Amino acid sequence: MAIKKNSYAFILGTVSVLAFSLTLPLTKYLVAYQSIFEVGLLRGLIAAIFAAFILLFFAKKTPNKTQIKKLIVVSMTIVLGFPLLIALSMSHLSPGYGAVILACLPIMTAIFGSILGHEKPKLAFWFLSCLGISLVMGYSFFNTLPQKFGIGDVILFCSAICAGLGYAQGGLLAKEIQGWEVICWALLIALPALLFFSILNFNFENFFTLGYPQWLAIFYLGIVNSLFGFFIWYEALALGGVEKVGQTQLLQPLFTYFFSILFFQDSVTTEAIFLFLLLIMLVIKIKNI
Repeated sequence: MAIKKNSYAFILGTVSVLAFSLTLPLTKYLVAYQSIFEVGLLRGLIAAIFAAFILLFFAKKTPNKTQIKKLIVVSMTIVLGFPLLIALSMSHLSPGYGAVILACLPIMTAIFGSILGHEKPKLAFWFLSCLGISLVMGYSFFNTLPQKFGIGDVILFCSAICAGLGYAQGGLLAKEIQGWEVICWALLIALPALLFFSILNFNFENFFTLGYPQWLAIFYLGIVNSLFGFFIWYEALALGGVEKVGQTQLLQPLFTYFFSILFFQDSVTTEAIFLFLLLIMLVIKIKNI
């Protein structure tokens, strides 16, 4: 039963990571039509409105004071910080290159999970996790590093720290309340700030010029990436452990890479396919530690 539970958690984690891997390509696509703040705030605003209705009809009780403090951390990092930093970074970087920089996200999640959860993963776990990140970063420096290290890289690295903290805190909190409640309450907490900053930064006339493809991308980021994707992500982290299941994010750069090929005509390479296969084997190995 424990094995089945662990496998189920990794399946959920992989599915949610696949959904999240569209974040960079779609954000890059949208910053050509909207400002950085519009892209970063609108996805959260849409998700928060849906979350408010979900809580209204399905929430049985409100979180206690300790849980609210943890939800504020999730809200500040996942709902506000990460989307804005991602949008800002995509004004400087390509999604394919940005995905490789985000390869540090699994280790960030594991570090914060260990600190917040007071757990000590085995040495083999840290070795395999670092090996996976090294493989992806090595691929970046030898194949997809056309520009010098700059402000975009710094912003994206900060977004990884932000997301790692939010993922870990939310995953641990999902052991106390359900995963869908974690993200819904976090979104609701952020709703006043989202409304305030949206009023200040939105060019509402610009919304009428957007076509169906742009609105489809916006609603994907809002409904899937910022809301329903976290339903299964936090559930996966709670079931299988923040540190272990968090390593499914090693697959995200490769998923994003292939989406970048689809949307931005990046070229397919044998090295990328080989790396993808190596990472799959690493994640399976981590699952069985």
